[in-house]
Amino acid sequence: MAYNLDLLPEAKQELDSILYYYEIISSNLQKEFAYHYAKLVDRMCENPHQFPYYQKKYKKARFVGTFNKYHIIFKVYPNNTILIIAIAHDKRRPFYWGDRT
Repeated sequence: MAYNLDLLPEAKQELDSILYYYEIISSNLQKEFAYHYAKLVDRMCENPHQFPYYQKKYKKARFVGTFNKYHIIFKVYPNNTILIIAIAHDKRRPFYWGDRT
C-alpha cells in the first residue's frame, strides 16, 4: 500500500537548513544527505509501520551511516497520509517539535 507524504512547513525548513549546512561543508555531503533522506522517505511511504513508535503517537525513522544522529518524526493517518513533523538531530534540543501537532 502506498502512502502520500506531506511535511509541516517547519519540517521543510529544517530539511532546507540541513541541506544548506552540508552544502557549505561539501557538496558531496549535501548530496549524500539528500540521497539518504530520499531513501528513508521511500521506506516510510512503502511501510510506515516498520518504524517504532516514539512518544506514543509518533513514529521515528532514523538515518543510517554518516547521518545516524538525524531522524524523521512523523505521524501516520488512516487516509494513508504520512505527515513529517520534524527532521531532528539527536543531541540538539530534544523534543522541541512536540507542540507542532
